[in-house]
Amino acid sequence: MATKKVAVKKTAAKKAPAKASSAAASSAASALTSQPTSKLQAATQAQLYLATDDAWSARYWNDGDLHAMERKLFG
Repeated sequence: MATKKVAVKKTAAKKAPAKASSAAASSAASALTSQPTSKLQAATQAQLYLATDDAWSARYWNDGDLHAMERKLFG
C-alpha cells in the first residue's frame, strides 16, 4: 500500500503591534482636538511658513523686477 502525503500549511505566529509612547500619543491627540480658528494660526500650528496673502505675487508683475522678466521670457 502506498501512503499519501498531505500538505500541511505552516503559518508564522502573529506578533502584536508595538504601542506608541504615551507622550507621542497624547501630542497627536491634542493636535487633532484643537482646531485653528484662522489661516495664520493653522499655518503656525502646522509649522508652515508660507505667505497667507498675495503679497509674494507683486514682484512677478513689477516690470523692474527680475521675476517679472523671467515670467515674460519663460511664461
